[in-house]
Amino acid sequence: MKQLSLALIGLLLFSCSTTKEPAITSHFNADELKISWKANNNFHKEEFNYLNTLTITNTSDKDSLPSTGWTIYFNQMPKNLIEVPENITITHINGDFFSLSPNDKTGSIAAGASFEIPYVCNDWVIKNSDAPVGFYIVFDGDEKPYAINNYEIAPFETDAQTKRFDGDNMAVTTPESRFDQFAQLTELPKNELPPFIPTPTNYRWGNGNYTLSAASTISAPTSLDNEKEVLVSLLKEQTGIQIQETEEGSISLSINDNLEPEAYTIAITSEQIDIQGGSPTGVFYGTQSLFALLPTEAFNQSVSSLSIRSVAIEDNPRFGYRGMELDVGRNFHKKEAIMKLLNYMAFYKLNKFHWHLSDDEGWRIEIPTLPELTSVGAFRGHTLDESTHLMPAYGSGPDKDNSVGSGFYSKEDFIEILKFANSRHIEIIPELDMPGHMRAAIKAMDARYNRLIEEGKTEEAEAYQIRDMRDSSEYRSVQWYNDNVMCVCKEPAYTFIETVITDIEGMYTEAGLQLKTFHIGADEVPNGVWEKSPLCNALAEKEGISTKADLTYYFLKRYAEILDNHNITMGGWEEIGMIESPEGKGHVVNPDFATKNTMPYVWNNVWGWGMEDFAYKLANQGYDVVLSNATNLYFDLAYNKDPEEPGYYWAGFCNARTTYEFTPMNIFNSAYTDRMGNELNDSLWSNKVRLTEEGRSHIQGIQGQLWSETVRSPEMLEYYLFPKLIGLAERAWSQQPGWATIGNKEDRLEALNSDWNIFSNQIGQIELPRMNNLFGGVNYRQVTGEKDGEKNCEFPGGCQ
Repeated sequence: MKQLSLALIGLLLFSCSTTKEPAITSHFNADELKISWKANNNFHKEEFNYLNTLTITNTSDKDSLPSTGWTIYFNQMPKNLIEVPENITITHINGDFFSLSPNDKTGSIAAGASFEIPYVCNDWVIKNSDAPVGFYIVFDGDEKPYAINNYEIAPFETDAQTKRFDGDNMAVTTPESRFDQFAQLTELPKNELPPFIPTPTNYRWGNGNYTLSAASTISAPTSLDNEKEVLVSLLKEQTGIQIQETEEGSISLSINDNLEPEAYTIAITSEQIDIQGGSPTGVFYGTQSLFALLPTEAFNQSVSSLSIRSVAIEDNPRFGYRGMELDVGRNFHKKEAIMKLLNYMAFYKLNKFHWHLSDDEGWRIEIPTLPELTSVGAFRGHTLDESTHLMPAYGSGPDKDNSVGSGFYSKEDFIEILKFANSRHIEIIPELDMPGHMRAAIKAMDARYNRLIEEGKTEEAEAYQIRDMRDSSEYRSVQWYNDNVMCVCKEPAYTFIETVITDIEGMYTEAGLQLKTFHIGADEVPNGVWEKSPLCNALAEKEGISTKADLTYYFLKRYAEILDNHNITMGGWEEIGMIESPEGKGHVVNPDFATKNTMPYVWNNVWGWGMEDFAYKLANQGYDVVLSNATNLYFDLAYNKDPEEPGYYWAGFCNARTTYEFTPMNIFNSAYTDRMGNELNDSLWSNKVRLTEEGRSHIQGIQGQLWSETVRSPEMLEYYLFPKLIGLAERAWSQQPGWATIGNKEDRLEALNSDWNIFSNQIGQIELPRMNNLFGGVNYRQVTGEKDGEKNCEFPGGCQ
């Protein structure tokens, strides 16, 4: 059957469901509006475009929604509008923000009637989390926005809705397919499992048990006061057992100079617990392992005693950098959520918290010298000019006081979190993304500029104006902004950077700490920026600069000099280590920064995109590299292709097994299928660069990433994190497993499946039951399979 044109569809729907009867706008109750959305077809006109339909239903039994005088606003994943019906106007405002308003062909929507709006965008949609969100309506003459809370998403049921294109061979996950997948696992005896995650290097079970109770005592030298106090506090808070401090305790903490700094040993007998570490950090990890040896049913309740199985453990980490990144710029997460995450990171022996504190949609840390950064840049809500706050994004809605789109950490909050993390041996690495992803800061500095100009303070206003107001360059960022890059040719940009670094460094000093690494972002600078900037044209002529890449390099050199003056390592996404090839054929390693105080975080290894080996190229040329691979370590990727599973999928799908099977020193042994479910042949990697011995020494470690575009609550934050973070911890800390180096894929998979069976039993029988209560409990993901009336679960022994 041939498809009708969109214009004809729109006119037919208009004639059936609307009327021209007049109504008074201000009398219409916005609560009587319902919005529905349906993804119709990802193969519209056999191109990479999708047809979707918004339906506005007037549920009132008496009032019409008039033909003029209103605008509906919403957020939808940034897409190019390909076709829109003639009887409605859809406008892309900026980023993921759109408006929908009537035109002279719309007509009113009568009581009880519906108005369908089919429109076409580029790319595809296959999940509920692809749907537009954050609908609200504004009536002319009434500045108050009204949220439209009656919203539903039609189910994804057909191949046209769930298949991205003909090359998409990944099946939609169902209860039946989950059952078949989980049936390959077998439940193992709990007492035969490794003692905890991450799996220690060596352990040997003994005879008998140590009884932990109020009669237990603990001793440690003064150099280990922090480690002792954290353990005593955790035991009391989580189990109710209060142990006493004495000179010679039955629990002993001490330093052993023969151990590596982060290494530790534990010896538990029926009478004594002895924990030794190569440094206070090693001792701390020993106390966390002791904590992990407690019976899982003990947590978050008052007990009089606990029995701990005798064991001897020798343990040390594989990587010095074991990180977790959290984006709070796109959607904000409160101080309490951050401290809870830090507790779990410490428990699983992760030691670097990469805190993405700014982006286009929000600036989240107070900078006392520049208060507008948070008074303006930390808040989102309905606005027509963004003079006092930013526009909505990612469904944050019209309310400026919403808890997802708006919020920031005060100076006091930040210092408190720094101290808390330090007590748990976690280094906080702040990130403020520049020169792209700067929209929140740009709008904030515009507000500062306008305020000071009105006060007649022109020179002071110019001091932090970070955009060239005469720049008429045209561009769209990956997130579809046309105004999110600061002017790197303007001196106030570097004054801004110096001020921000100085203020943040001061907070570290007040916390008694040193700011060691600062992550500058430096990613996704779109083509077209600065081309029509008079300032950049003048600078380019003066410095002999000819391309955007050259200007970016100019910016990076200036930024590096600032950080060098503060004795701070410059972290950044992989772009800080790349330049365009002289032949104009993609990107190559920039040799200039390799020997400097620079650390790239490499994310773009998407199978088949051509950059799979870039991390190794950087490491081989002397860069210290953090592997942040999107395919295995991006936690914002959906767990699977089930339309109900939230998350992105541009790099594939990510679950606990995906993180567990990551092989850092030969990532090609992690490649089994591409993002479309097609099997990958090892021959694809025959010409890819491998790590040299020198390069191996430059792999600092690995890091998980959680970008928060689709994370709109503390519960969703935890859902995305757990149990993925457990697989990350295993790969970051534990020694390389035997299967990681098996060349033959079939043999490697067989060995991997055997080890995964053990690990999944650990998650199901030990970790998830503990998470029900540890640190107040978390909203972890655990799903079941169902087939022919039978059920099973993802992690053996863990069915709730």
